[in-house]
Amino acid sequence: MKKIILNLLCSVLLISSYAQTSIKLNPEINKPYSYQSIVKQTIIQSVNNIERTTYTENISYYTLKFLEKSNDFYICEIKFDSILIKTNSGGYNFNINSKKTGNLKSDDLSEVLNYFLNKHCNNSLFVKVSTTGKVIEIINYKIFYNIIMNNIDSVNTKISPIITNQLNNLTNEKTIKNNIESYFLYIPENENINLNDIWNINYTFENNGMSFDVNYNFKLIEINDQLIKINNEILMKSANKEPINYEGNKISNNLKGSGKGSYIIKKTDGMIKESNIDQRIYGSLTLEIQGNSMEMPTTIEINTKTQLIK
Repeated sequence: MKKIILNLLCSVLLISSYAQTSIKLNPEINKPYSYQSIVKQTIIQSVNNIERTTYTENISYYTLKFLEKSNDFYICEIKFDSILIKTNSGGYNFNINSKKTGNLKSDDLSEVLNYFLNKHCNNSLFVKVSTTGKVIEIINYKIFYNIIMNNIDSVNTKISPIITNQLNNLTNEKTIKNNIESYFLYIPENENINLNDIWNINYTFENNGMSFDVNYNFKLIEINDQLIKINNEILMKSANKEPINYEGNKISNNLKGSGKGSYIIKKTDGMIKESNIDQRIYGSLTLEIQGNSMEMPTTIEINTKTQLIK
């Protein structure tokens, strides 16, 4: 009987020890955390009752290295090792590959984008990140921006507006900040979390001038001796109050969406081991051209998988 009671007590203590955990950023200093990210996106748009589907797959490898720590923040080096973007739209294939040096003088859009993406992947960002994953400062932003945008005036005038728009999005400080913070969105303000606790994070995401107010609802669903599993639900809506300018035209953003995801986090350092997120965005975009207005019903399906590879 005593043995049964002792075993039962041990079981209760074991369960209790996994009923609460600490979720905080605690990376090993000078250790490279290398990730693979695969983003698959399907965009279906209807223009004048003609439906067009665009498939995009973005495969990127990037490394985070935390160089030093103070009481309130880390200094982190972020470097993309490679980026491959494959697009199929209406049967037309278009690929961009950072491993190719590209050709600045070419009139081929992909060759010019290869040139600039190659520079992007050969230069690091140094970022001051809070212990809850918020970007305090991109330390070398101006240097990084000038390196990437150098020689932009040498691009063929026929494709210059498209290249400039793409690079403005790639090098936009707010977009870069949003992207970095997305690596750590799951980290709560209060690091001590109980099993089944829920915490909310509100976040504004911007891409190509389009802004979305996003609400993430995180829930701690599993704890073991090495890993933490978190599920989340996502709600988003357009944050653009005025039309945006895109390649000389005005676009009104009337999109909203939802999604679900799961994260597996390492207990020792609070870093992602793997994550899988599905999102669906729907509604319409209104395009204004020379005083004429055109509404484009739009649906976007996105799957994002991230995995720690070393």
